[in-house]
Amino acid sequence: METITIKRDFGLDGKYEVKSLAEVSDGYHTIEELYEHRNLLFLALCSIDPKRCWWREDPETPGWFLLYMETGQIAGQLSYHLPDKYKFFVENIEHRPNGEWDNSMSVLDRLNWLIKRVMPKKNKFPKELIREEIWK
Repeated sequence: METITIKRDFGLDGKYEVKSLAEVSDGYHTIEELYEHRNLLFLALCSIDPKRCWWREDPETPGWFLLYMETGQIAGQLSYHLPDKYKFFVENIEHRPNGEWDNSMSVLDRLNWLIKRVMPKKNKFPKELIREEIWK
């Protein structure tokens, strides 16, 4: 059994015992499914311009590798750990065994910047969906 803590105001705040964190669900998707969505969305984004991407092994997380995307001035560097089952994707992407990552901003902040700078003005996100401090 594992313990999860819910800290958001859902009326369920507290600690709960669960069999597996991967099976925790919001009623629509499990955490495992949401991670799979994230993995596939990042791979899709990287496939748009693979020359901006590179990868490396992470000895601290066996069974996983790190995939990076450099967006330059647009939003900096994006990176995610991905399970080794996706290594087929990086066969033609540069491997940097000792690559560094820029952790000056969170990936969420960088994604916000990417959306802000790439989306046409007429398609602005509703303000309640964005992190205001990034859009200033």
